[in-house]
Amino acid sequence: MSSAQIFGLASGLANLVGTAIYLWSIIKGNNKPSRVAWLIWSCVQALILLSYVSINLNLTNPFYFFISLPRSLSQLPASWLSLATFIGCLLITVLTLSKGQSLWYTFDTICLSGALITATIWLVTASAWYGLILSLFIDFMGYLSTFYHIGIKHYQESLPAWSFWWLSGLTAVLAVNKLSFAQALFPWYILISNSVVLALILWLKNKPNLAKLSN
Repeated sequence: MSSAQIFGLASGLANLVGTAIYLWSIIKGNNKPSRVAWLIWSCVQALILLSYVSINLNLTNPFYFFISLPRSLSQLPASWLSLATFIGCLLITVLTLSKGQSLWYTFDTICLSGALITATIWLVTASAWYGLILSLFIDFMGYLSTFYHIGIKHYQESLPAWSFWWLSGLTAVLAVNKLSFAQALFPWYILISNSVVLALILWLKNKPNLAKLSN
């Protein structure tokens, strides 16, 4: 096993550990996420996984992904991160069926519409690049919502979970085994985004709760 494959596997494991911590916080009642929101994120992560692997393995049809997954985990070690992220979103979605909230916001409608449009454009154009770029854009909208939530209620975010998710991004970057924009895009996107989230949580950790101050 090469060093890139080791880092790739470590990335997937770190991501799942972070997800397990988040799941436990939901079970304990510290978090009560939206069922709809996590269902949408699961769909978006599925699009990211499919397009990321399709681009890097030169798959002409996204349906070939299912028979190419074992090869992608070997030849594209950073795909462990995308796979683990998708699995994590699915697990959280399942748990929200009993522990989540039935909320629907305009933001959810925008993201769901974006995911459907992305899938349609990909199928019509047969270009996985459209799928990846548009899916990452939708995912980043979710990060913007997270940034805002941290600024208002930073105490509701799990520092241990985000620490492992940050670590998964770092090890995924180290798992990139060739100089390729297509291969490096997703790991670097995750590392940078999670770095911002982690920095915000640490910075606001000992600061007053803005939500309480505004009441």
